[in-house]
Amino acid sequence: MMSYIPGGRRIKKYISRMVMGFLLLPVGPIILFWGEHQAIQRSPIIGEEPNEWIYWAIRVGGFLFISFCFYRITSAIKLVMSKIPLTYNEIRNSILISSFMAGLMISLVCISISWIYHEPRISLVLVIVAVALIFALLIRRGQQKKIEKANIPSVKPQQAKDV
Repeated sequence: MMSYIPGGRRIKKYISRMVMGFLLLPVGPIILFWGEHQAIQRSPIIGEEPNEWIYWAIRVGGFLFISFCFYRITSAIKLVMSKIPLTYNEIRNSILISSFMAGLMISLVCISISWIYHEPRISLVLVIVAVALIFALLIRRGQQKKIEKANIPSVKPQQAKDV
């Protein structure tokens, strides 16, 4: 017999979300690569293609799929952070923003890889934007650590001794 684990249903729910996120994550880049391959094959030399909105819909769909998978993977953080005195909305919003940024970076890299041979300038711009997002996140994290260190007193206050 299995013993009762407090919060076992929540743990199972978040574990199943993470597993499904990991299993479905490769589908997003596959959608992006397929859509970009179709866009590259059908791109006209002069003028615009009348159905170009289809390729943008595929790009947005692939990005949303990747972001959704990252959200499912990182949603287990809510379970761990339930002991920290933050509101649920703060935790959820930080997970949403981080999954959105990770999805955006992965999407930009996938699209730029697709365009390397056909139009290297587009690829270069997309890679630069993705790297700039990564640096922005790292700089932001470094600034937050500096602020946290500045708020922590370096010396403990001296306590009065009882005589």
